Amino acid sequence: MKILVVIGIAVLALSLFSCKHVNNFGENQVYAAWEDGLTLIFENISLSNPNNRNKERQLVRVEKSSETSAGLVVVQDVVPSHRNERVIVVNKDGRVVLRTGSFGNDIVLLPGGFPNTITEWKSGMSFSRIIGRANFSLPVISLFDGLSNIGVWVETVHLDQANNRTRTLYLPNIGEVETMCWDQDKHCWVTSRRLIHMGFTDTSVSSIELLKVS
Repeated sequence: MKILVVIGIAVLALSLFSCKHVNNFGENQVYAAWEDGLTLIFENISLSNPNNRNKERQLVRVEKSSETSAGLVVVQDVVPSHRNERVIVVNKDGRVVLRTGSFGNDIVLLPGGFPNTITEWKSGMSFSRIIGRANFSLPVISLFDGLSNIGVWVETVHLDQANNRTRTLYLPNIGEVETMCWDQDKHCWVTSRRLIHMGFTDTSVSSIELLKVS
């Protein structure tokens, strides 16, 4: 009964988005989570044991976003099961940059003009290219007014490790929803990270409770 109560609280918390919706920001769509309170829960689908998948779940919550001369600056709280981490993402004209805190070492996740005017780009020691568009199936997405479930697949290859390849599906206003890694031994793509729940929450909701949603 206690487990059902915890799950019920978490589901109710994630259902708080009923009075909110995600809009486009500016002229270009933002391929990242940016609206205050938007909360995403991810699982490593490649883990065969359900208990391990639950333990390794990751929660990403947008704490706040603000318009600056550099673009839309978004502060996200990332909550794995073993530590908390704060991430800063800057969005401008389709460009999505992850700030590392080290001068000159920020990571360009998506380039300016993505996905309409740029099809391939280099960031550090990796090369990325758009390989196509696809629908992403998650029931709660349809509950958001105007939120598109059509995303863009991006393949990334590490230049110093040819076999280190990933494919990530990005959705407007959400960002990453699924990532696959190339399994060299099995010669197939394996889903290592997938969005399983999303909604709007506030900081009074326990992150641990949210991670227990099933």
